[in-house]
Amino acid sequence: MVPMRAPTMLYRKGTQERIHDVHVDWLIVDEHQVDEFLDQGWFRTPTEAGKGEHAGEAEHRAAAARAEQERAERERQAAEDDARRADLDARELKLTAMQEEIERRLAELERATAAATADAGKQAKQTKPAADGK
Repeated sequence: MVPMRAPTMLYRKGTQERIHDVHVDWLIVDEHQVDEFLDQGWFRTPTEAGKGEHAGEAEHRAAAARAEQERAERERQAAEDDARRADLDARELKLTAMQEEIERRLAELERATAAATADAGKQAKQTKPAADGK
């Protein structure tokens, strides 16, 4: 029998022994075989075997959940920003239309004032007596 260079004990749920309040089966493999056995459903600790997840999987799921929440928050924020920009664009269009209406009315008022002033001047000339002799 060839001695193992780095013996490693692995676990999975079973009936062989109770360790840390978890019923597990265990085996000892050389370090170069560990990944192969992990892929087959074995775990590095009885606690991992009891939970049914490899070390780091819970952290990976939590990180993935946080990343998803952050992505959803960024999308929500982007949607709010787009809505704000659309609202501002609509307000700007409304203000532009109001400014054009004010300018149109002002031009009409100036024309009416000029016309009224011209009419008043014509009436003043017509009512003025001739100054050349009588």
